[in-house]
Amino acid sequence: RTGVVSALLLRRLGYDDEYIIKDYLQSADNLKEMLRSYAASSGVDIHIITPCRRYMEEFLQRLNCPKTL
Repeated sequence: RTGVVSALLLRRLGYDDEYIIKDYLQSADNLKEMLRSYAASSGVDIHIITPCRRYMEEFLQRLNCPKTL
């Protein structure tokens, strides 16, 4: 998804996790009305499609974990 690709690019450019999370959460503000409209017309739960801090934190934590074989 777009947030993941953006996070990967920002990480590669050297931005810290807090910056990446704030950038991701800005999408919630920028897209608020569009997400509400979509949820209302499609029946999708608004909470599923709204960016959430926890989602990006967990993704970034997984990037920081070494792979185990």
